[in-house]
Amino acid sequence: MALELIGETVVETLIGELIKAILDEGKKAAEFQAIFDRLQSTLISIGPTIQEIERLNKESDRSKETEQLVQMLKDGKELIQKCSKVTWWHYHKKWKYSNKLLDLDESLLRFFQVDMAVQGFRDIKEIKLGQRDPYHLKLGPCQAPDPPPLTLPEDVGRPPWLKCFVMIIKLKSLFQHNGHGVRVFQNDEDAVNQLERLLNQIAPAPILLVLDDVWGGSESLLDNFVFKIPNYKILVTSRFEFPRFGSTYKLPLLKDEDAMTLFRSSAFQQDGRSYMPDEDLVERVVGRSLCGQPAEAWESRLLTWSEGQSIFSSDSDLLLCLQSSLDALADKGILKECFMDLGSFPEDQKIPATALIDMWAELYKLHTGGVFAINNLQELSFRNLLSLVDARKDESDVDGCYNDTYVMLHDLLRELAIYQSSQEPIEQRKRLIVDLSGDKVPNWWTQDNQQPFGARLLSISTDELFSSSWCNIQTPELEVLILNFQSKENYTLPEFMKQMEKLKVLVLTNNGPSPVQLINFSVLGSLPSLKRIRFEQVRIPPLCNTTAEFKNLEKISLVMCKISEALSNRSIQISNMFPNLVELNIDYCNDLVELLEGLCDLVELKKLSISNCPKLSALPKGIGKLGNLEVLRLRDCVKLSGLPDSIGRLHKLSVLDISGCLQIKEIPKQMGELCNLRKIHMRECWSLCRSELPASVMNLVGLKKVICDTETAKLWEPFEYHLKNLRISVPEENINLNWL
Repeated sequence: MALELIGETVVETLIGELIKAILDEGKKAAEFQAIFDRLQSTLISIGPTIQEIERLNKESDRSKETEQLVQMLKDGKELIQKCSKVTWWHYHKKWKYSNKLLDLDESLLRFFQVDMAVQGFRDIKEIKLGQRDPYHLKLGPCQAPDPPPLTLPEDVGRPPWLKCFVMIIKLKSLFQHNGHGVRVFQNDEDAVNQLERLLNQIAPAPILLVLDDVWGGSESLLDNFVFKIPNYKILVTSRFEFPRFGSTYKLPLLKDEDAMTLFRSSAFQQDGRSYMPDEDLVERVVGRSLCGQPAEAWESRLLTWSEGQSIFSSDSDLLLCLQSSLDALADKGILKECFMDLGSFPEDQKIPATALIDMWAELYKLHTGGVFAINNLQELSFRNLLSLVDARKDESDVDGCYNDTYVMLHDLLRELAIYQSSQEPIEQRKRLIVDLSGDKVPNWWTQDNQQPFGARLLSISTDELFSSSWCNIQTPELEVLILNFQSKENYTLPEFMKQMEKLKVLVLTNNGPSPVQLINFSVLGSLPSLKRIRFEQVRIPPLCNTTAEFKNLEKISLVMCKISEALSNRSIQISNMFPNLVELNIDYCNDLVELLEGLCDLVELKKLSISNCPKLSALPKGIGKLGNLEVLRLRDCVKLSGLPDSIGRLHKLSVLDISGCLQIKEIPKQMGELCNLRKIHMRECWSLCRSELPASVMNLVGLKKVICDTETAKLWEPFEYHLKNLRISVPEENINLNWL
């Protein structure tokens, strides 16, 4: 093949033709504009390197190494011409050609970042063996092209030696840009050393090194650029956080007016001839995909979405933009699965971290009190795939308690999670997410020959128009059921729950204005594998009306529920109903006045948490019978007047939290018998500050930490000498109201 024309090379000619094709055909194929822009950016970035590469290949008699590039460029030109013939309503063809364009872009990047890099390493080896003139290694302006916006991270899937080579070859351009000529680096260490010398030459003038679009897992590369140079700073822009490298500034979402300005610049051509929809329609669509389209296209898109079709089904550009962040989770174990589970919760609602902890403990065996689950949420937060909101007053409040930790998910990211979960045939999906409007159900749910679904997670969200008329559904493998609803009076639990023999987690959330009555509560007694229940904003019926025994139930969480009716009968044998209950959480239940004495017969109970219950005035006198209790939280129970004397029998208790219990006037002397107590939370115990701690607290030799306020700290100061391991912590209050 002849590789040289008059004045320019074949490759340069083909690149010019390909860019011209993109510019010409892009006017006809607005649906592909984002990918065209991306491909054009790649072509422009590699253009200046072509002539030098071909010159070196020609001198070394290796012209065949560019023949692959020639063929790619020819195929690319033909592909772009085909794209111009795809009409906007042919979603399948658009998806097909979008993928082909991406493949072309990735092939070009690979040619320069991998194939040419391998050639460079071969040249180095030949120089070391004396087989080549070292001057042939001077690449001049040759460098691996920077990836255009919205590409996958450069270092994904690369071996370490190749990461170093790409870094070195970019540093060559930096030296040339600063007038230092072509440099030859022996290895990555030599490249870093020469960079440091270059920066020292520029100093003491201020230096700001900007590392743009750095992806997660690049900490070791960032370390290479940390030098002790005066007035030298590094700014990293990324979708990810790098906590080890100092403070992070999170860019907030655009304000509405700014977002609309950006939208208009994307959606409307400036020639004044394109269709301009009314304001209401403008606010409900995605701009670039409809740029230059007629009125019918705008209306059609809106109707399609109103029927429940995903936005990603009609906007592959948006999907490609967000998909890259999700693809980066491919090698992160279950992290991607955890993200997709977030789509199970309603739009614009805060997701309780405790609900996710319960789900993931059973789905992915993430036990250990939620530590692994919270770590996954933090990792997703670092990648800006969610916002983690913590309403705790300080980090010392952890102790396995995440009642005040919530997740907020952007609407598009929720849509992405749902879309990804729906790519498999419906019978084979891991998670089944159903949003019902009124009593309108999807066709697959009402089919007479309905096949069993293999989902392990089922989420059903209903609105205030839903009549609780349930169709049957078969999910024999189901382990997690999430029911989200909006109701003003009653909510009927579906009868099909009786068939869920493997169900382990039930999350029931009422997003209506006030707690509603649960109907068909007895169906819960038909779930032999049920381990965890979380109810929010419901009215629990009297337990005496059911004969169900929850033999495998380990955890109950009641949030903003009405529970006084459930506990109205003092003869209830709670221990028979919940013989293996390990954890009980009661939060924001404002009708709880006292706990049943029968609660003290739950001998397997290890964690008892009662918080923000303003009417609770006393604990059962027999609480000392809970011999396995390890954690007792009584936070913000403002009318609780004291602790029972029997508390001294809780010999396994390690954490006691009475913060915000304003009416507790004294600590019983039996508290000194808590031989395993390690931590006490007692901030804002104002009535207690007027008295003294009993002398028996000197026996708490294992006590390591007391978290309190300045006034309460004074109560403990006299005992610091005797309690050698004790540390009194007075953290600053940092109340976060963003979760409200």
